[in-house]
Amino acid sequence: SMTGSVPTSPGNGPSIPEMSTQFSKGTTSQWSNATDGGIIATKPYVSSANYIDKMSNYCQSCYYNKKKRHGEKACPFNSLYWHFYDRNREKLQKNPRIGMMYRILDKMKEEEKEKLLVQAKDYLNSLETL
Repeated sequence: SMTGSVPTSPGNGPSIPEMSTQFSKGTTSQWSNATDGGIIATKPYVSSANYIDKMSNYCQSCYYNKKKRHGEKACPFNSLYWHFYDRNREKLQKNPRIGMMYRILDKMKEEEKEKLLVQAKDYLNSLETL
């Protein structure tokens, strides 16, 4: 269950990769099916901090700011969420269940989108230290 109190500050609880693994337990088939091009699953199971916060209490004591998408203490799940959609556009953009996400991404100012993608790449390059 994700309802237990779990501190998430660095050195005082699970790391972001551990939290991601804990958060996705029981849904691993949904994660893996997102890579099949929609043959089995109809949309990928990805989430930003907003969803994680609504569905758990992980964000309550987290070191990162769930509302920030980039910059100091920005929640990694926010930039990684958009990075996932950007990176998988060719496979996913025609999926009617997630088309709205691409419309949001396309309406985003280029400067904002660039900051998000740079933030995500920085996090991906330092996963073990998050």
